[in-house]
Amino acid sequence: MKLNSTTLLFKTMIMMGMMISLSSSNWIMVWSGLELMLMSFIPIMNSMKIMYTESAMKYFIMQSISSAMLMMSIMMSLTMIDNKMILTAAMLIKLAIAPMNMWFISTVEGIKVNMLLTMLITMKITPMMIMSYLNLKLNMIIIMSLIITALLIINQTSIKKIIGHSSVFNFTLMLSITSMSSLWMNFLLIYSLLTWSTINLMKTIKIKFINQIVINEQSNIMKLNIWILMLSFMGMPPLLGFMNKLMVFELMMMMKENMILIIMISSSMTISFTYMRMSYSSMIMQSMKVKWMSITNKKKMKIMWINMLNMITIMYTI
Repeated sequence: MKLNSTTLLFKTMIMMGMMISLSSSNWIMVWSGLELMLMSFIPIMNSMKIMYTESAMKYFIMQSISSAMLMMSIMMSLTMIDNKMILTAAMLIKLAIAPMNMWFISTVEGIKVNMLLTMLITMKITPMMIMSYLNLKLNMIIIMSLIITALLIINQTSIKKIIGHSSVFNFTLMLSITSMSSLWMNFLLIYSLLTWSTINLMKTIKIKFINQIVINEQSNIMKLNIWILMLSFMGMPPLLGFMNKLMVFELMMMMKENMILIIMISSSMTISFTYMRMSYSSMIMQSMKVKWMSITNKKKMKIMWINMLNMITIMYTI
């Protein structure tokens, strides 16, 4: 959807819903703000393409389930029944914390690039604020989310899915420090800046997969930008992303959460491998076009004969 008056109206309603939820003093207004954000975001996601429509339906169904659970927890609070478990589950679905993140990754893959920042950041601010109000320690969920995210991101080649898994990982880190400090807001600010930079980079060089970084022709300055941005996501000092991980690791050490800290470091190293692949592809690898143009016609004929032989071999193996 192009930036017209309708899109501007829906985006304004999203911001209004977020402000209503954050500034309200009762649960009904929190629920109303979240519903206003959802009903304003779905029309922006919708498109004539089947893939976009499918993602919009998935997002609507999961958010509706979460909103129903939130309303159920509000009703349970009126009867003096402990509602923290249902309320926490509802917020974890909205945050797409593993193992409730598989719908989120498939939805991110089918969404337009222009809507990624809204889905990854804006729609998750209110649930994170609610989780900070609850002040709960969710060590088992945090450990599970870190391990699952680190395992799922290893073989990913789609940049959208990598950004989606990175969002789950970073919001898990934020969730781990909500019960200790309000520094998760600083974490969110830095992560939002890095995500915005990555999405703008995708739009500029028009890539969707890691392999396209090698194939496309890019200037040395653009390759340097990709390399620095990926190093920042990895948490390399003295870049901006290093401050986020240092903040979380220091709080874990202060609270003597050694088990979670070890898992955080291990999963962070695993996820850094994916960012390293992207930075390696941008800086070390030369373009395939340059390689092909540098090959002589005689060598090109040999390559074509080898490809023909491979195709014949495939026919016999079927």
